[in-house]
Amino acid sequence: MNFDFSALLVFLTFLTGGIWAIDVFYFAPKRREKAEDSVRGAGDVAHLDDNRDINQEPKIVEYAHSFFPVILIVLILRSFIV
Repeated sequence: MNFDFSALLVFLTFLTGGIWAIDVFYFAPKRREKAEDSVRGAGDVAHLDDNRDINQEPKIVEYAHSFFPVILIVLILRSFIV
């Protein structure tokens, strides 16, 4: 069985970068808009607690934001330096 670690790194780099890019350009503006609408709707404290939940990123996006730079650096180091 031949395991290609370089192909895995490239795949994970594109996967995490794609998740990050989709969130930045598509889902994050919608979350911001929804949060702004909820703040305009009511100013009570309970409603502001709900607003924090709206602004929070999904776990998969948090993981993609965390892992993308690390995987990219490993890919670059492994490909061009080692």
